[in-house]
Amino acid sequence: MMFALANQINKLKLLHNSGYIIFSVSFVVTVMSYFYLFTNIDVEIELQGTPESALQFFWRGKNDPYRESWSRHVNVKQEPQKIDFMIRDYKFIRVINPIIKLRIDPAREPDVTIIIKRMVVRQLGFKTIIIETSADFKKLIPLADIKLMRHGADGLEFVTSGEDSQLELTVKSEIDYKFLVPVLFFSLVIGYVLGILFGYFNNNGRFTYIPYFMIIVLALTLTASIICSNLHLDEIVHVEAAMYYEDHWLPPEICDPDTIDSYSVYGNSRLNTFEIVYLLAGKFSRLLRFTELEQAIRLRLFNILLFLVILAACILKWDYRILALPLIISPQIWYTFSYFNSEAFSLFVLFFISWQSINQDSSLNQFIRNDNGPPKVIHAILLGLAFALTLQIKKTFYIFLIFLALYFFIKLINKKFPSPLSALKRIFLILLIAVSIFGLRYSLDVYINGFDRKTKIAECKEKMAEPIYKMSTELHKTHTYLSLRDRGITLKRLFSSRNWGLLTFASTFGIYNYAPAASKHYYKIVFLLVMWFSILVCVSAFSPFNRSNVLMLLSFILCSAFLIGSSIRHSWLNDFQAQGRYLFPIFTMSGVLIYELLRSLNKRFHNFLIITMFLLGIYSYIFIFLINMPKFS
Repeated sequence: MMFALANQINKLKLLHNSGYIIFSVSFVVTVMSYFYLFTNIDVEIELQGTPESALQFFWRGKNDPYRESWSRHVNVKQEPQKIDFMIRDYKFIRVINPIIKLRIDPAREPDVTIIIKRMVVRQLGFKTIIIETSADFKKLIPLADIKLMRHGADGLEFVTSGEDSQLELTVKSEIDYKFLVPVLFFSLVIGYVLGILFGYFNNNGRFTYIPYFMIIVLALTLTASIICSNLHLDEIVHVEAAMYYEDHWLPPEICDPDTIDSYSVYGNSRLNTFEIVYLLAGKFSRLLRFTELEQAIRLRLFNILLFLVILAACILKWDYRILALPLIISPQIWYTFSYFNSEAFSLFVLFFISWQSINQDSSLNQFIRNDNGPPKVIHAILLGLAFALTLQIKKTFYIFLIFLALYFFIKLINKKFPSPLSALKRIFLILLIAVSIFGLRYSLDVYINGFDRKTKIAECKEKMAEPIYKMSTELHKTHTYLSLRDRGITLKRLFSSRNWGLLTFASTFGIYNYAPAASKHYYKIVFLLVMWFSILVCVSAFSPFNRSNVLMLLSFILCSAFLIGSSIRHSWLNDFQAQGRYLFPIFTMSGVLIYELLRSLNKRFHNFLIITMFLLGIYSYIFIFLINMPKFS
C-alpha cells in the first residue's frame, strides 16, 4: 500500500515538474518574443513636394546619437505618394536602449515646399501613433532650417530655409496591454497544459527533449503565421488554389475562368495537379469562416494543425521523436509550416507513413507479418487509403516511395518477416488498393478534362504565362533563369557563377523570402555540423559491420543522390531553382535511417549535434526571419 502511494506521488511529481519546465520555457519565449523579436517599427507617410527632392529618415536610441547607418533615403515627387518602410529595432535592446526618436530631413536645399498629409508609426505591443490632425502635427518638432510650418486642409505644409532642415518625432508610445496580457496568459496556460500532457504520456524518457523543442517551434511558427503579412512569393497561388475548394468538391476544368487567380507567372496552377492538400485545406478554411480571419491565415492554420498532430504523436510515442529529429534541425522546415503550401502536407504524410514502416507494432507491419489466414479486407483498404495519399502529394516527394521500396526489400532479404512470400503478397495488395484509389482520382480528371490533359495544360500555360515565361517567346527574350543549357551555361558554371550548390544548401537551412540571408559564418557552422552528422551516421552503419545497416545507408545515399541530381537537371535544363525545399524528402529518409542505426549511434554526440543545430535554427528563425518579415498592421 505504501509502495503504491509512493509510486503515485512520484508520478504526480513528474507531471508537475514537466509542467513547470514547459511553463518556464513558454514564459521565457513569450517575453523574448515581446521585448526582442517583434520590435520592428513600421512607418507609413503620405506626402508630396515642390519641386521634386530627396528626403532622409533617421532614428536613434535613448543612448545613441543620429548616425548615417541608421537612416533611410526616399525620393519625394510632386504628386501625392505613400511611402512605407520598416525600422529594424533588433540592433537596439528594447529595455535598455529602445528607439525613441525619428528625425525627418527634408531636401538638402532651401525653398523646397513639402506637404505631409498623414503619418502612421506602428510597433507591435504599443499603441499606434497616427498623425493627421492639426493637434497631431504639433508632435513634429522643427530642429533646424524650417522657415514656415502651417496646417491646412491638405496636411502639414513646411518650407525649408537651408541645407540641413530637420523635423523630429518622439516614437515612444504607450504599451498596448490589451495585446500583451492575453498573449502572456495564453502562452503560459498552453505551456502548462502541454507540460502536464508530456509528463503524463512520456513514461520511458527516451528522447524527452524532442517534444520540448517542438513546442517551441510550434509557438514560433504559429506566431509567424498570425503576425506576418507576407511570408512567401508563391503563397498567393497556393491560397487561391485552396480557396477554389471552399465552394467546390470536384477538380476544375483546365483554364476554368473561376481558377484564373490560381495561375502563377509561369502559367501553372496547383489545381491542375493531383495534390489532395488543396481540397483538404479548402474545406478546413471553410470550417473557419465564422472566425472572419483572412483567407491566408485560415490556410496557414491548416499547416499549424499538421505540425500540432506531429507534436502530439511525439508526446505519445518515443519512436515518432526519432522521425522528428530531422524536422527540428532546419528552420527552413519550420518556415514551410508557417505559410500555406503543399510541401508541409507532403512532409506530414511521409512522417506518418515512415512510422507505419519502422514500428513493429504498427498496423502496416502487423498486417504484413500476420500469416494466420487471409488478410482482413478492412485493414487492407485503410492501409491502401493511407498509401494513396503518397501518390497525391508533391511529385518531388515521390523519391521517398523508392526509398521505402528499398527499405522493405532489405527487410525481406534479411528475413524480418516470418513468411516473405506472404509479406510480398500483402504489400502488393496494399499497393494495388492505393493505385486503384489514385486511379479513381485520375479517372475523374479524365472525365472533366479528357485524355488530352498534357495538351490542354500546355495551351493554358501559353495563355496564362507572363511573356518572359512563355514557351513561344524567343530564348533571348525569356527570363534569364530559363533554359540555362541552351544559353551556353555549362554544369560547371551552374555551380561556380550561378552558385547552385551554395544557394541550395543555404535555402535548406535558412533562406526566407522578404528577409536577408544570414551571415556566411552561420552557413559555414551549419555545414560543418551537417558534415559531422553525416560522418557519424556513416560510421554507425559500418561499426559494427551489419549488412542491413550498410544496405540502408546505401539506399539513402542512392535516393538522395537521385533527388539532388534531378534538382540540378531541372535548374540546368528548365528553370534555375536552387531551392532547398526540393530536398526535403532527404529529411524524412534520414529519420528512417537514424531509427535503423539507433543501436550503433553515439547518442551523446548525436544529441549534441541535434541540439546545437536546433539552437542555430532558433537564431536564424528569430533574428533573420521573424524580425525582418513584413507584419500585419
